[in-house]
Amino acid sequence: MGYIIEHLLKQPLTVVDQFHSHLELLKFIRKDMIEDQISFSYAKSKGEWNIVKIDGFDETEDQYRFLSLHCFLFPYFSFCPGRR
Repeated sequence: MGYIIEHLLKQPLTVVDQFHSHLELLKFIRKDMIEDQISFSYAKSKGEWNIVKIDGFDETEDQYRFLSLHCFLFPYFSFCPGRR
């Protein structure tokens, strides 16, 4: 969609630093900045997962880190590590 808007319609998009795409290296988002972010993504490129680097569930249980991210933000849920 961004390609259509910027390149075909010649309209500039607004950059919002708190939106994150699978095209940026998510492992560099600092833990102390996670609560301020709007969105995250994930992807696999050249055999390596591009995911948020955060502690939590074992990577075999939470390969994409979504559960770990959820528990980082909302640790009081019963399924979160440390609460089980």
